[in-house]
Amino acid sequence: MYDGRADQVRIQFKENTGTTYPLLLEASSVGQEYGLGKDFYMVIDHRGVVRYRTPDGVGLGSRFNESSIRTAIEESLEDLAEERVPLVYDEVEPMRLAELSEADVEANRRTDAFFTSFTSADAPGGAVIVLRDNSIVYQSAYGLAHLERGEPLTVDHVLHMASVGKQVTGLAIMMLSEEGKVRYDNPVGDYVPELAHWGPDVTVRSLLTHTSGLPDYDYFFDDLIDRSDQPTNADLLAVLADLPQTPNAPGDFFEYSNPGYDLLGVVVERASGQSFPDFMHARIFGPLGMRGTFSLPNPARRADPLVAMSYTGDSSDPEPYPSDEFDDLYGSGSIYTTVGDMALYDRALYDATLVSEETLAEAFQPLALSDGRREAYGFGWEIEEVDGVSYVAHSGSWLGFNADYVRVLDQRLTVVVLLNRDYEYPDNPRIALQVAQSYLSVTGDEDGEMTAVLEDQSLPTSFGWLTNYPNPFNAGTVIQFELAQAERVSLDIYDVQGRFVRQLWDEPLPGGVHSLTWDGRDDSGVSVATGIYLSRLGVAGQMRVQKMLLLR
Repeated sequence: MYDGRADQVRIQFKENTGTTYPLLLEASSVGQEYGLGKDFYMVIDHRGVVRYRTPDGVGLGSRFNESSIRTAIEESLEDLAEERVPLVYDEVEPMRLAELSEADVEANRRTDAFFTSFTSADAPGGAVIVLRDNSIVYQSAYGLAHLERGEPLTVDHVLHMASVGKQVTGLAIMMLSEEGKVRYDNPVGDYVPELAHWGPDVTVRSLLTHTSGLPDYDYFFDDLIDRSDQPTNADLLAVLADLPQTPNAPGDFFEYSNPGYDLLGVVVERASGQSFPDFMHARIFGPLGMRGTFSLPNPARRADPLVAMSYTGDSSDPEPYPSDEFDDLYGSGSIYTTVGDMALYDRALYDATLVSEETLAEAFQPLALSDGRREAYGFGWEIEEVDGVSYVAHSGSWLGFNADYVRVLDQRLTVVVLLNRDYEYPDNPRIALQVAQSYLSVTGDEDGEMTAVLEDQSLPTSFGWLTNYPNPFNAGTVIQFELAQAERVSLDIYDVQGRFVRQLWDEPLPGGVHSLTWDGRDDSGVSVATGIYLSRLGVAGQMRVQKMLLLR
């Protein structure tokens, strides 16, 4: 009940669907959730429309009373009943759970230990999902969704995907390209006539690859804020239209540009005839059954109880970061989602549900600059390689949220990480890659090429076991084997991530019984941790790989 204290009131109502929409009188820190200065007091309806506003609390007694608030609630409910359009989602096959190997179980243990190392049950955290062959290998959530409510974060909570949304915008452009409504190498002025004076070199492709010559928002900030305290894509377009040309020459170099992707949001609207949020729902989120995913601006969906709060600052004093003055710009990163919805999205990419494999493959090609140099960026995708493993990815940070999306295409391995904090998390290397490394089934051979680690490969008939590989074993256990004839033998130890640990032997041996011992140390003499390891025993150009559980 309103008690006249404007700095404490937060009024909410529930429609019969159970979804919560805010209609509120807010001030001070709470008011900042809607981009307000601390000295402004407002009543806001479900669409974000300001019903009442007064600076510095003037007129609180006459305008901000229980009667006026009740009136605003009634008006908003009437508007809501008139405007509500039911969201439609296709019925899709649920994601399967993967059949886990021992190595998967160990990798899952490592992933859990990794997240618990930097999150806690009483602080903001995040959610993670690991996918292989369109099946869920691991998913979990850590920490709190709302500190104030003490609400644990779950895999069903909705978090901002920040700049990971760029590849979703890129996908929308690819879908429109397949329909003949957009051509990558046409000038952006063909679709946004207000920018026709920029000429033929500022193409849709140049916007997709950050080579259009448009810098980032720090270049345009003052002009945008002069137009509106909460600028929209229309405000951005008005500012861009005043430029005789892009600030930098198109095609000369890669310059990460959020305005470029927000301009692509306008291209999506002009080419499709739908608003950007409506296109995303009707063409991507709805057909894929992504029920927790939506694009801003959408005050009603954003007020859903399952939308997590984000936090900035540090672990000693995390501060809520509920909104930003650039929240109404879309295209560069305006999408909220869940890790479960991202699994559905990832499956659609592998299954060519929305665009063909050929169309998607172009998104993973490095861009070419005007002088022939290449940059490792495609259509909203970073194209990377580490330790011989190639992957495509994108990360993002916005509004106190952090997101990372890594896809190891040749292994059909995907990791998605969504955090509701922007501080004190391991990001070197990128967080999703650190998770993926526990699941990679590759190791390097002598030629530097990648060789899959497979279990129980056959060996020549000249090679046989005298004893089973001890499993479990401990440091000092003797590994015995027999050779029917003289052969060159190698015996190497790897961890379950395929990383080399120790070479025990790489020399010719005569026929007969042989014994080797691993003392549980790596090549530098450091004792390794308890866990599952892989031994690769090779003879006559063939190998056998066996799991071993090291106990101490």
